[in-house]
Amino acid sequence: MFTLQADHAAPSFLLILPDGRIYAFVSPIETSLLSVLKNKIEIIAYSSSAEIIPFIKKVTKKSKILLAEYSDNYNFDIIKYSWLKKLRKEFNLKPAQDVIFPLRMVKTHSEIKLIQRSVNATFEILKKVKCKVKAGATEMDIYDFIYFETRKKNAENSFKTIVASGVRAINPHPVRATDKKLKNGELLIIDMGVSFYGYTSDITRTFLVGGDIREHRFYKAAQEMFAKMESIDLSKIYPFELTGQMKEISIKNKTDIYEKHAYGHGIGTAAHDIYPNLSPSKNIYNKHKFRDGVTFAFEPGFYTKKTGDRKSVV
Repeated sequence: MFTLQADHAAPSFLLILPDGRIYAFVSPIETSLLSVLKNKIEIIAYSSSAEIIPFIKKVTKKSKILLAEYSDNYNFDIIKYSWLKKLRKEFNLKPAQDVIFPLRMVKTHSEIKLIQRSVNATFEILKKVKCKVKAGATEMDIYDFIYFETRKKNAENSFKTIVASGVRAINPHPVRATDKKLKNGELLIIDMGVSFYGYTSDITRTFLVGGDIREHRFYKAAQEMFAKMESIDLSKIYPFELTGQMKEISIKNKTDIYEKHAYGHGIGTAAHDIYPNLSPSKNIYNKHKFRDGVTFAFEPGFYTKKTGDRKSVV
């Protein structure tokens, strides 16, 4: 519920105290969403930070430091809401990543079911899209088709769908779809995902307009990567160890010079969830080994000066 409210002017958040008391701060119009929990938590309806700060001071009493999780990247230099700046100043906010991270990185069975539902829906839509990929169709035709198919499933788009063909596919995240017409012989990248109850998917497919993508120069390297990943016991390695093996395959196939981004990322309540980050660096997102319940999208990509090729599996 709090993820879904993240873009609201008065976002929802929880205050959890060491003695077990829990306060839910929500905008007045959202209080009904938490009514089923009213016997377990105290619901505080608020309209501005002026109402929040005095209350927090009262209930936290002598606490000098509060932990907060309000940024996926934990970048405290980029704070979206002005009231969060006030909270940080008043309470010396520190990142709660040591508490939140272990909880968020491992999904429950019910969470995985929602992610799987999102993945299945995305595959179904992409299967229909394949019939729409032909010379003369425009990127916007494909984009609109995906949009309406997503709505038919009573789902939301996880992020703004990428539909890019030809030279527009040379960058991992090009601007939105255009009226450019597809031409035989060029590649079309579609990067999309759907969301059910806040849990997302993120799947990329590359099509060869008027042809078979298996004929493309990068196809062999990508398939080797997928086969290698599926043969590995992920529970025994770190994310950066997996990416190291993927890099070896890319070097062998002489495709490493065409790589522009990491091999994948976590998925969950965000299309790019906080764990794992499938890059070679040993950062905070890679210091934990894979384990049961960790969900991620594996999507190697290759980009030349003329076109791009990307595919993912979840």
